[in-house]
Amino acid sequence: MKKILYTAGTCLLATGLAQSATFAITNWDGNGSDTTFSGFAVSAAVADGNDLIYTWTRSGNLDGMGPANDTLSFDLRHEAFTGSSYSSPNVTLGNSHDLGGVSLQHFGPGGDLDNNQSFRLSIENIVFTQGEALGWEATFDGFSDINRFGGSGTADYYFGTTGAETVVGGGNFTGPVQVLTVTSTTANSRFRNLDFAITTAEAIPEPSSAALVGLGGLALILRRRRS
Repeated sequence: MKKILYTAGTCLLATGLAQSATFAITNWDGNGSDTTFSGFAVSAAVADGNDLIYTWTRSGNLDGMGPANDTLSFDLRHEAFTGSSYSSPNVTLGNSHDLGGVSLQHFGPGGDLDNNQSFRLSIENIVFTQGEALGWEATFDGFSDINRFGGSGTADYYFGTTGAETVVGGGNFTGPVQVLTVTSTTANSRFRNLDFAITTAEAIPEPSSAALVGLGGLALILRRRRS
């Protein structure tokens, strides 16, 4: 566990590491028929406007500290767009596409990307309930990988929007990223095998305002004594 050490005017962290646990999800296809994946229960897709929401939940001894009384949950939002365009170096997303409230097998309108179509993935509503109530927090580590199947092997794909990264053929983006946006310039491009991770860790308390004021005063006294 990290310990906070105070010196005159400075807050230093000792070399000990905070306890944490990382939950990696690898090679998810966006398949709505998956009811479990990577140790998580996955809900059927629920429509939210034009988007699809998948709720992921995992319970057990997730912090490694005792009984199986912890729960981690989050929502994965899948959005799709048609009529997107690219003008170097930016992507302009087109109109929001209604995914129909039906679980798909892959990502994008109809489960794939055709010319000038995009999809966007994001993680929302992360909640970690710790049975021991030790104040651990959960954070999203980002999307780190996704694979393309089908489409032209020499076509360009664009990852992101402002300052989009151009990837040719079966290449991949530079990650991790908090929001994954993919735009295609060729027909019948399927993206799957999505990788991302959530980390839970004990919170490191920040020094109170009063403590910081006290440290500043101590530093001022020391400077005056040296002058």
